[in-house]
Amino acid sequence: MRYGGHFFDTGTIRAQIRAAGARDAAGLARYEQTVLQAVEETETALSRLRREKEQVERLEASAGSNRDAVPALGTDVVALYKALGGGWEHTGEAFS
Repeated sequence: MRYGGHFFDTGTIRAQIRAAGARDAAGLARYEQTVLQAVEETETALSRLRREKEQVERLEASAGSNRDAVPALGTDVVALYKALGGGWEHTGEAFS
């Protein structure tokens, strides 16, 4: 009685199993690399977002300080205008 050659060709079968394992390992390595790259890109984007948010907060605080200074500036300008003789109404009468 004779059996087919593939049934007892354990060397070929083991080589195929090792090749399949290597393909699986390579696929897993590519997947892990993709995940690591995505995590790195996410961390970079979050870091940029945090820095931009801090910058916006600083600019808003600065703008608030400037807005507070504008009314004071307006008051100073009015005081200067009056000190320089502004605000007189001309009635058309001449001084004698």
